[in-house]
Amino acid sequence: MLALLAAAEIGAGVARAQSSMARRIQANVDMVANARASADDRDRAQADLLAAIRTSGGQERFVAMFENGAFAIPAGNWLENVKPATAQDRANICDVAMGVLHNTSDNQLIMAMVHAVLRQVVNQIQDDPQINPISLAARVFKELKAEIQGAAARSKMTALRDISSAMTDEEVSSAQRQFLKQMFALSATRPRLPMGPKISTVKPQP
Repeated sequence: MLALLAAAEIGAGVARAQSSMARRIQANVDMVANARASADDRDRAQADLLAAIRTSGGQERFVAMFENGAFAIPAGNWLENVKPATAQDRANICDVAMGVLHNTSDNQLIMAMVHAVLRQVVNQIQDDPQINPISLAARVFKELKAEIQGAAARSKMTALRDISSAMTDEEVSSAQRQFLKQMFALSATRPRLPMGPKISTVKPQP
């Protein structure tokens, strides 16, 4: 009985912590999206959001909250436009965006999450001239492809193709353009369909 009570108390504690995290994430997303808020307040809210998604639990909670459309729009805008200072925070943004991409079939969210991933990777290339853009594109495409299987897979791959193509028209470096062109080439390549049974053209002897 004591063990059951202890387990129930632990479960209640976890639920309270998750609820508290969700409220904090919501408040920070609202603050970042509030054009009337001071720059300092928005900066603090953004720093808190980046801190929240440095943990797997924070990432899972952030992704789950996208089920609420009122949250999804400002949160999606933040993922698209945030400019974290470290490579790890950029990677965390990509992880969250891929998590949302995996779950959603909403076209607007699909476009936003694909753009968020590509934007963070392009920014990383800008900060690290030693990156090989072609091999990086292969790794990013492999990770994205793993997340876009199943529902709306065709729409997600089309979004990846279209957005990577559109971003090549921006003012980007040679390495960034190589990455984007390779992403376009990979997403535009249609998978080979399995071969059906071979049909014999030899007429039977009478």
